[in-house]
Amino acid sequence: MKTPHPHADILRAIVEDKDTEIEIGSSSFGWSATDFGFMVKHPDFIYRIKPKPFIVNGVECPRPVEKSIEVTSTRWPALKIETYPSKNIPMSFGKTREFYFANDTDLMVTFNAMILPFEEFR
Repeated sequence: MKTPHPHADILRAIVEDKDTEIEIGSSSFGWSATDFGFMVKHPDFIYRIKPKPFIVNGVECPRPVEKSIEVTSTRWPALKIETYPSKNIPMSFGKTREFYFANDTDLMVTFNAMILPFEEFR
């Protein structure tokens, strides 16, 4: 039996949808656009289908990167959201979530979209 291409799922997606964008991953530089020809010639690199953006307060934002090997790098920009409940409420604990982004621009687009409704309170 023939071994399938290591990125067969991405190749199928490209065949099904010609507008599929692919990116190459690097723990040093994040995700960056690449093309089909490069992926075929260099199958040992890490690739992904570029995630579709999502809407935050009416602004199109890039999706955070998945938690995988790239998040172990300290170079990934992160958005950290924390809550600080009142100390007067018994058993109240703060919540924290971190989201990692491919680059600083993606991080700031999402951050600015998130705080948009609160701008009048500055």
